[in-house]
Amino acid sequence: MAEITEMIHTAFLIHDGVVDTRTIGQSDGDPGDMEFGNKMSVLSGDFLLANASTALAQLYNTQVGFAHRLTLS
Repeated sequence: MAEITEMIHTAFLIHDGVVDTRTIGQSDGDPGDMEFGNKMSVLSGDFLLANASTALAQLYNTQVGFAHRLTLS
């Protein structure tokens, strides 16, 4: 359960790293210089969240699944 919780938390942090390129000014540097970009950040976070959800479903515990659903809403 702790591993699943950490995967969800890490997915949140990765998604939180998405940068709004419209707010980047010249003093921030060139938006094209982002090493991986927003697309990779979103896909990586989605991958972790999907794996965490699969692992959660494999626990076969409806009470844990219900608590997880509450945290995502």
